[in-house]
Amino acid sequence: ARPELARTLLELGQLYHQQMDFDYAYACLKDALRLFQRLDNPVGQAATQDALGNLLLQVGRVTEAVAYLQTARQHYVDAERAERLEAVEELLDIAHEAQQRHAVLEAIS
Repeated sequence: ARPELARTLLELGQLYHQQMDFDYAYACLKDALRLFQRLDNPVGQAATQDALGNLLLQVGRVTEAVAYLQTARQHYVDAERAERLEAVEELLDIAHEAQQRHAVLEAIS
């Protein structure tokens, strides 16, 4: 596996996400994550899990988003990447609020 291919897939996934093409974004990001894992690149993994969490949160797959974001957060902590850590924490807050709203709606219906 080549790191430049993983980085390109990550960037392509982010571009598809911006263009609201969620299926292609997800496919590219999952491929990028697999490559970064094979390369044993925790910062690349964190960036990709961050992007996947953001994407999945936007499409309402909150539980999956939380799992990716929590893993990204740990990689950022390990790599001492405070600037990205803050952004992931904000996304996790949004995800937890969405989970709480969903639980309330389930309780009343």
